[in-house]
Amino acid sequence: MIKIKFIIFFLLIIFHQKSFGVENKIILKIDNEIITTIDIKNEYRYLTTLNKNFKEIEKNKALKIAKNSIIKEKIKKIELEKNINLDDINNDVLDQILKNIYNKLNIYNIDDFEKYLNNHQLELDYVQDKIKIETLWNELIYKKYNSKIKINIDQIKEEIIKGDKNKLKSYLLSEIVFTPKNKKEFESQVYIINNSIMKNGFEKTAYEYSISETANNGGKLDWIEENVLNKLILENLNKITVGKHTDPIRIPQGFIILKIEDMQKTEKDIDFNNEIKKIIKFRTNEQLNQFSKIFYEKIKKDIEINEL
Repeated sequence: MIKIKFIIFFLLIIFHQKSFGVENKIILKIDNEIITTIDIKNEYRYLTTLNKNFKEIEKNKALKIAKNSIIKEKIKKIELEKNINLDDINNDVLDQILKNIYNKLNIYNIDDFEKYLNNHQLELDYVQDKIKIETLWNELIYKKYNSKIKINIDQIKEEIIKGDKNKLKSYLLSEIVFTPKNKKEFESQVYIINNSIMKNGFEKTAYEYSISETANNGGKLDWIEENVLNKLILENLNKITVGKHTDPIRIPQGFIILKIEDMQKTEKDIDFNNEIKKIIKFRTNEQLNQFSKIFYEKIKKDIEINEL
């Protein structure tokens, strides 16, 4: 009897080990970094925890999005490790970014946020590490491309002078960014994206097809005042109403489709110098985002990615 119990116990151990091996197998190797099934499940859990609507995406598609997201993060990490120490980050900056994240979830202190993460089987350290990579990546892009940013101050001043001094229109926008290689691919991608928008909605389509950093948030942008937007973007937005989206608009790294989620007009006295600073900051970040996409695609080509 004891012998039989021992055999059963031994078999259960073997079965558990095999099950665990299947559960956490390596599926990708990116240079010296590996991605396992557990990594993808954790990324899925992360995206779902911070973006409640992500749960509505079909599971297989959501896992594919999670896989692409973790690949992108690993590639950024590999490049960062060539240039900087990943622990070399301003903690005040990290805390502020964390605060912005949990405030959007209607959570207002770090302790409650940590409890929220634990309830979703995530650790605060895990989220902090992901924020570190993204923050240090942005700092790297700034150092590399800051000197290449072009801002026309005289044009900005002229735009402010021509604008409505009393009423300021603001847009709550979502975006889908894509980069076709040629006209045929452009037409194909536009067809697929438009069909997906009609069938699944703009947010789910952004998750699946946008290459922007906002893709993991369903393409959502914050409120943007009209005077910081460039002329071409503003012309296209003026053609549509709330709930509608633009045709593809040419931008330096490809094309962008914008949806107006909401719109408002506010009356206020405009401080000329503050408006200039605000527009410079927005357009600087806009160009840095473009440089970020270009640089990422460049380093991705030199990285060996092997499916296992």
